[in-house]
Amino acid sequence: YIPLVIGVLVFFSVVIFEMGYIQNYKDKVKGSNDWRYTIQLLFPREVITIPNFFQYLVSTFLFYIDFIAIMSTMIQYNLYITLDPPILAAVKVLPVPLGLTVGALLYKEKTAQRIGTKFVIMASPILLLTMTVWLSRVDFRKSHNFWKYQCFSELIFGFGINLYFQVYWNDILTGTPVHLQGVVSGILQTAGQIGICFGNTIIAALVGDLTLNHDY
Repeated sequence: YIPLVIGVLVFFSVVIFEMGYIQNYKDKVKGSNDWRYTIQLLFPREVITIPNFFQYLVSTFLFYIDFIAIMSTMIQYNLYITLDPPILAAVKVLPVPLGLTVGALLYKEKTAQRIGTKFVIMASPILLLTMTVWLSRVDFRKSHNFWKYQCFSELIFGFGINLYFQVYWNDILTGTPVHLQGVVSGILQTAGQIGICFGNTIIAALVGDLTLNHDY
């Protein structure tokens, strides 16, 4: 957990240093040859003026947490509870990326606008929450457990994630000036990567050490 804590502290330190110290200096001193004018900022203050930037920052972080938590939980369940071999455990979570792919192939921007992009992006977390509850019903002692509780819920889960990212990418890029698009994309991807770290950490803390038990 120490690298995660250090990484978060470094991240916020850089944000405060650039958005606070560097930008405040530039606001007070105009046209200087000082070194603070020569560095390329990772987090320019302009990004906070982009519409829905903070909303997307937080939601991207949470979506990545949910994604990695579901994937790692189901893989470990298949490995340590149902005692599947590693290949089969991986195959059983294949519906998630399959749902992402199907969603990407079926998504049409015109259809989303006709329905309403707000409705589409609101449907995404609702689908994820519903499918997470459905997945929580998994029980290896029941017949056809995979088909009843895993396969289709994971497929719809992946489809729901795709809905969010389709609207998110289109909205954030069209609302971002061209010279900031690379920076904004990098910031949001960083939020996603931190979300993956948090998701893995949370699952590891909740589950603890796992050992294979073939006694049942």
